[in-house]
Amino acid sequence: MVISSRPLSGLNGVLSRLFIANTLAFLGLFGGMVPEVSWHPTALVFRWSAYSQEFSPESINHYAKAVLAIEVERKKAFEEIQTLIGRVPPQLTCTNRDSIRKLPRNAQAIAVNFCNRSKQIAEESGLKPGEFNRITEAAKNNANLKTQIQRAIINLRR
Repeated sequence: MVISSRPLSGLNGVLSRLFIANTLAFLGLFGGMVPEVSWHPTALVFRWSAYSQEFSPESINHYAKAVLAIEVERKKAFEEIQTLIGRVPPQLTCTNRDSIRKLPRNAQAIAVNFCNRSKQIAEESGLKPGEFNRITEAAKNNANLKTQIQRAIINLRR
C-alpha cells in the first residue's frame, strides 16, 4: 500500500514520519502485528505480516515426540555424570557453557554429547527449522500451549 507518491520532506515530513512511526508502534504492540516499513525517496510502502503464537496439532505432536526423546537422552546423561562424579550434578544448561565448564573434563564430554544429541533430535523432529525453539519459548508464557503439549505427551506414552 502506497501512502504518498511524493517524498516526505521538511518539518511536515518529520512530523508525518513521527506520527506514522508512533501509529505503527501502537498497532504492533496492541494489534499483534508487526509492520515492515520501507522508505523510498518517492513513497512510503507498508507490508504487514501477522506473527501467530498458535501451532498446529501436528507441530505440537512432533514437538512432544522430540521432548520425549530428549528426556531419554537427558536421563541417561544425568546418570552417567552422577556415576562419574559421585554426586548429583549441578544444574546444566546447554545454552550456558559456564554450567558445563563447572564439571570435570570427562563429565563435560558427556554433557556436550547430550547437548549435541538434543539439538539433533530437535532438528530431526519433523518441525521446521527454529520451530522447536519457538514452541519452547511460547510454552513458557502460554498455559494453553503447555496443556496441549502435556496432552500430546500423555497420548504418545499410551
